[in-house]
Parts: sequence; C-alpha cells; structure tokens
Amino acid sequence: MSFAKKLNVYLGVEESVFEKYSVFNPFVGVDTHLFLDPALLKEVKIEEFRLSYERLVKHFSEVLKLLSISKEKNDIAWRTAVRRLTFKEIKGISIGYGANTGDGNAVGPELASKIATTVTEIIKLGVTDTSIFELVCVFENGLGADRLSDMTISIIYEDIYAYTDRIVRTLELKDDQLHKVKVVATGKEYKLIKNPEDPKKPLLLLPKDLLKDLPMALTRDDIGYIMYFNEQLRNRVSSLIIQDAAKKLSELTKEDYRNIFLNKDDLPQLVESYKTSKAKKYDHKSDPSGEVRWYDDGRIFVEQHPLIIKNKSPKTLNEVNEIVKKIIFQFKRSIESNELYELLYKEPTSELNPRNERYAQRLFFSIADTYCEANNIVLSREPNAGNGPVDFKVASDYKTQVLVEIKLSSGKVRSGFEKQLPTYEINENAQKSFLLVIKVTETSKQIEDIMKIADQASKDGKRIPEVVIVDATPRESASKPLRINK
Repeated sequence: MSFAKKLNVYLGVEESVFEKYSVFNPFVGVDTHLFLDPALLKEVKIEEFRLSYERLVKHFSEVLKLLSISKEKNDIAWRTAVRRLTFKEIKGISIGYGANTGDGNAVGPELASKIATTVTEIIKLGVTDTSIFELVCVFENGLGADRLSDMTISIIYEDIYAYTDRIVRTLELKDDQLHKVKVVATGKEYKLIKNPEDPKKPLLLLPKDLLKDLPMALTRDDIGYIMYFNEQLRNRVSSLIIQDAAKKLSELTKEDYRNIFLNKDDLPQLVESYKTSKAKKYDHKSDPSGEVRWYDDGRIFVEQHPLIIKNKSPKTLNEVNEIVKKIIFQFKRSIESNELYELLYKEPTSELNPRNERYAQRLFFSIADTYCEANNIVLSREPNAGNGPVDFKVASDYKTQVLVEIKLSSGKVRSGFEKQLPTYEINENAQKSFLLVIKVTETSKQIEDIMKIADQASKDGKRIPEVVIVDATPRESASKPLRINK
C-alpha cells in the first residue's frame, strides 16, 4: 500500500496552485472530516454551482408533492418518493467519514423510508418548506451531516463533475492522469482525475467555499443539528433539560429532539431559524479542528526529530513489533519531553481546549507513516475490521500484523480497551496490538480502571493489547514551544 500523500503531490502540482484557485486539496486514501453543506450553496459565486441550490429545491419539492398526495404508506406516490430519497454513493469524494455503508448507497431504501415517514409527520403539522430535508437529520437516527452531504452531492454531482473538469483543464494534467466520464442522461463527457489507488475510479474536486467541519456528534444520537442555530432555540432545549435534572445535554437523543420540536409551535420556528441563519464555511487557514494540518504537523516534526531504524526489512512478528514499539515510544518521548503535546491543543494551550481525538490519531499516523516511509515499512490506514475502524495497522506481510489504537483520556478509553482492540485483533489476524492512551485531563480515573482490568486480564492469561500511557497534560515549557504554524 502506498503512503499517505496530498492529491497535489500525486499530480505533480504545486500546492500553491490549489490555494490560488481555492480548491480543496484532499488526501488520497484518507478521508477528511469535512462535509458539503447545502446551506453554503445559497450564496456561492462559483459558476458551476450557481444553480446547484435550485436543483436541491426542485428535487425536494417534487418529493414533498409526492408525500403530500400519498394516501397511505407503500402506495405509488409513497414508493416513488422513497426512490427519490434513495441515493447511490458518488465515488471519488475525499470528505466525510468514509465507508459509511457497505451497499454502495449514501442513503439506502430503509433509511429513505424512515426519512419519508418523518417528512410526512412534518407535512401533517403544516410545514411544507423544502428546508425540512436539510433539518431531518435532527430527528432521524442514522442520518447526520455526513449523509446530508452525501444526498446533496448525489443531486448536484454533475455540477461537481463540471467544476472538476474546469480545474483539471486549468492544471493541464497529462492524459494518463485523467479519468473520463460520460453522463448518459445528458450526453456530456467530463475529464476527471484518475485515482492513483484505484485507476478504475475517478477523484473529484470541491471548492473550499462549500465545505464545513463535520461534527462527530451528528452520527451518534447524543446531540442534534439544532445546536448550530440561534440562542432562543438553544434555550428551548436547555429549559427542557432543566425540567429533567437527571438528563444532560450530551445525553439527548434524536427521539428527545423529536419530542421537543415536532409540534405546530416549535417546528416552524426551527425551520425559519435554519433558513435565516448564515452558513459558515470551514476556516481552512487556521484549521481549528486539525482536519488538514495533522499531515504537515507530523512530517515537520519528523524532520526535526528523525528516528533511525536499523532493520529496513522486517520479516518476523517480533521484528515488526519492535519497530512499531520504537515509533510509539518516540511519539511518547516527544509529547512528554519535546513539547509535541502542544499540538494536541487549540490555542491557547490548556486542559480545557484540546483538539479532538481524531487529530491525535492522525498526528500519530503522520509521524508513524513518515518514519515507515523512510524505512520502507507498510502502514495501512483505518481498515474496516467489521465492528469499526482500526486506527493503524503495520504489516510486513499478512502474518505479521501489529495494530495500534489511539485514545484520549477524555474519550471512551475503557470501551476501546475492553471491546475494540481485542475484536479487531481477531478480525485482522494480528498477533500484537497496542493501546496508546493520551492523557489530556487532570483526572486519571479511566486510566486507572483500564490498568486494573489489564492487570487482571494478564493474570487470567487473556490476550490483551499492550497499554502505553502518554502524559500530554499542559505544562510550563522551559524552552521555546514547538508550535508548528502553517
């Protein structure tokens, strides 16, 4: 497997060219957790997307009409509406969570039917604005910002093709870098980019102005899209939480949001608030969530702190394991002694301001990937191992796999230790695994818990990951901070 690279590197194009045209420069084979926000299409000035929002409105208006005339579930109008809400996954978009579904659907028939049911409830409350399709992720399990982005991309895919075609011509790519696609419905042919990891599939480009950071919570049921709107609506949620003192905001489910807002008084306000709220695109320059900077942060750090690995061609499990362990402890030392910990926090650095767990995982990946690339050791990225992604897997061949999982102490460490890695270890046929717990909180309760569990499991002869604790709590620096600015 090839090592992680930005698209401009594969294409032999200076990154400044992507910057000049404000084109998002994705990683090949590693999805970035941004999404295409349909609300950002309303005021876009880019020619290819000038009519995109109208396409969305037209599509959803037709679905609304079908559901409005439907007399009962599964009649012709209902089935047609569900078909219009079922979307095939558009290949070649390097944003989102990746591998959302295994059936090739961005939104499959079952989820489409649930959406149709919810929208029908909303119609009965007297709301027939097409914006409800952008808000339905508040109420529907399995539908979050990522799927909303997928639905939007599926409806305006030809606009994305046209945009990619124009940028490709501007970049003057060679013929062997192109993937040509002809759209049967319109007869138009587009020049897209050949995917270096799968030449049979294209890569598509997106403008930065249409992208927003992807809130992880929206794929779980603990918080709704509603929290991105106005203060009055947030207060409405807060007042209901106060009535139930035992329930915290983080514990709200989408069923709770249905109960709160699916009524004649609050739903119209929710829709109006959404429509009048100004959408904010992601700040690519400061990259507050670390969606892109992890790659350069890690590589710059490796340049400053090289690691010599004498064994360039590991063949046995023990040899691979020793190399992985060497990289892990270089990472640990760098955080605890070389100010690398500062990169794990937004500015200003404090216990209350850490970046998300994903950044820590990918920073480690960038560092490990760079060390491995220098030593010709394969490092695979987030394979789907059945129950979810394994963050890292190093392998010289199929029989010598070593897994590494990264967790912040502020996250679900105990769950990761007890459930994730042992399962992945079986599914991926790996013989060795590590759990790196990065301490970003003053409290050590979860760390103490897993160390007790590990000790007991070891006494019981169970096969468990090796636990490595990394102290990344903020501290006074005696030297100049490492902070890498882009």
